[in-house]
Amino acid sequence: MIRAYSQSSSPEKGFHFYSQMRDKGFRPDPISSSFVLKSCTRISSLVGGRQIHGRILRDGFQSDCQLLTTLMGFYASCDNGTDARKVFDEMPQRDTVAWNVLISCYARNGRTRDALSLFDVMQNPEYGSEPGDVTCLLLLQACAHLGALEFGERIHKYINDHGYGDGLKLCNSLIAMYSRCGCLDKAFEVFQGMPNKNVVSWSAMISGLAMNGHGRNAIEAFIEMQKMGISPDDQTFTGVLSACSHVGLVDEGMRIFESMREFGISPNIHHYGCMVDLLGRSGLLDQAYQLITSMGVKPDSTIWRTLLGACRIHGHVSLAERVVGHLIELKAQEAGDYVLLLNIYASVSDWEKVANVRRLMKEKGIQTTPGCSTTEINGEVHEFVVDDDAHPRKKEIYEMLDEIEKQVKLAGYVADMSAELHDLGAQEKGSALTYHSEKLAIAFGVLATPPNTKIRVAKNLRTCVDCHNFAKVVSSVYNRELEEFKPRDLLPKWEQLGFGTNDFKDNGLSPYWFLMGFKFLSDESGTLLCGMVSYNEGSDKRKPAANFGIHGLWPNYNDGSYPSNCDPDSPFDPSTISGLKRQMQSNWPTLACPSGDGTKFWEHEWEKHGTCSESVLDQEGYFEAALNLKKQVDLLSILQKAGIQPDGRFYSLTSITKAIRDATGYTPGIECNVDASGNSQLYQIYICVDTDGTNLIECPVLPRGKCSSRIEFPSF
Repeated sequence: MIRAYSQSSSPEKGFHFYSQMRDKGFRPDPISSSFVLKSCTRISSLVGGRQIHGRILRDGFQSDCQLLTTLMGFYASCDNGTDARKVFDEMPQRDTVAWNVLISCYARNGRTRDALSLFDVMQNPEYGSEPGDVTCLLLLQACAHLGALEFGERIHKYINDHGYGDGLKLCNSLIAMYSRCGCLDKAFEVFQGMPNKNVVSWSAMISGLAMNGHGRNAIEAFIEMQKMGISPDDQTFTGVLSACSHVGLVDEGMRIFESMREFGISPNIHHYGCMVDLLGRSGLLDQAYQLITSMGVKPDSTIWRTLLGACRIHGHVSLAERVVGHLIELKAQEAGDYVLLLNIYASVSDWEKVANVRRLMKEKGIQTTPGCSTTEINGEVHEFVVDDDAHPRKKEIYEMLDEIEKQVKLAGYVADMSAELHDLGAQEKGSALTYHSEKLAIAFGVLATPPNTKIRVAKNLRTCVDCHNFAKVVSSVYNRELEEFKPRDLLPKWEQLGFGTNDFKDNGLSPYWFLMGFKFLSDESGTLLCGMVSYNEGSDKRKPAANFGIHGLWPNYNDGSYPSNCDPDSPFDPSTISGLKRQMQSNWPTLACPSGDGTKFWEHEWEKHGTCSESVLDQEGYFEAALNLKKQVDLLSILQKAGIQPDGRFYSLTSITKAIRDATGYTPGIECNVDASGNSQLYQIYICVDTDGTNLIECPVLPRGKCSSRIEFPSF
């Protein structure tokens, strides 16, 4: 009866039945004690479980290892790692199951590094326990949480050496672990080598592709799994909708979201969360708000926080205040919500409201979580906090960071003061940003590893804009691949269900990148191509034309040179863009000749530049990415709002650069022509985006093309 109640919808009755049994004079045995502990676990009754613990000792069952393992599991479920470890230490013998429970307990209680250390301890001759497949499963989850790639590779080798390599759950966990650690090639290698793949395998791979910036490939995998006869489940949809969010495919995301019911799946809070994320990233904040207020399930705090994060990105102050109001109604506001609101107020220099929010936090006793960054070097995880002085090599680390600061400033790095939320002067803000935990972790990585070694940094909170930009410049200056990622518990629930995603693939560290060009064509270039020059009606006088779109994906662009026609055997095929043609013509109206439709220009762009991107985007994807980017950034509008007009006048190079950087957050490349009088004329403006053509990034190297300090902005 106790067992039946422990598995029922009324587990508390199992505890009451156990008490009645004792009252009637029946002495419990280890089995009945084990089942009543499971009842206590189901109802999270720490007091009841401790009473049973005392009874176990009085009844003389302290040598029953199986019962004590169940007791450990109870304490672990109550987040009481101290008592779980005490029970473990008092066990006369510890089998693999007991070690697994302790590993699981540490992992649930945030002691991930301690959990990993048990892998070696349990194999010590003193204990002689051999890790099993469940042990490996738990440790892989811990590695994914901490981003411990090297340790994860050790577990992978152990799995293969001990014959667990074909285990479906282990393979799925390996895919998730490698994906979370940014090692997509190994995740795909595991996926390809699986003799059997279930829906979880496909979902893990789809989410892995999405989180590593390969959103289009994730969507293709979603289509492929259906061709293989495997129907997607709710977690698969979570992964593919997350992919749409990271790629910025609003229409595609909407279509997939609407198709869920065709598979008999009703959207849950996680799917709605993905859609809010998709709309929020795309700047459709009001539409995202309407979706939340009209969806068929009650909004939770996570979905409101997603919208709040989008408000921060797009500076939507009034909506952010409404969202915080909803969080207060749910009594779910956290320190992070107030910090996001602080960010939003600080971004518009509303220091009075910043002070009010800080005062409110102080009155409510709200404490922010200290930022902490970790990096794994030679299998050991090193942890840093801001202004850290606990690391044994702290003197060397600070000296290295000071040297790195000097080098990156020479390369053009300027601290982003928006990341400092106090009303300070520029110098004080710069000083406050200098020793953030991410920068200390990066400095240690540069110090402790050989040249060209990849450095991976995990952060328990969102990485600030300044540290993110700093990392990208360090990557270029020191020729290091740098990867930033978040621990699993920082991700929204829907991203966790999909095996985790990065919030963006925006590190600018790929060997390929797009250049979004805003090109002005001078009069003498008029005969270059029909479609690249506009004409005045009734006159054959040629005027410069302008276009804005992806100008090319150029490999190994490390010296500012221009590759051309990377693949001569891949000619432009107009049929591939038939579905986009109307959008292309309406978005690039100056590109069509009076007698043409723009096709000649698009042919030029694909064959001279787009062919360099074939490993990432096909012809349709290439132009679709250009259209999506055009919706995100309007360079001409940005310049005009700053008072810089295409009127044939001269403007300072600094003012043009500043206007674009202030609006986009990224430093543009400016290229000029020289006229017959030796004056600089604006020719092209570049902003870099990642290899999927979705997220803006800081350009590691900008195109060559000298401009003087003052530039003519040609009329067109």
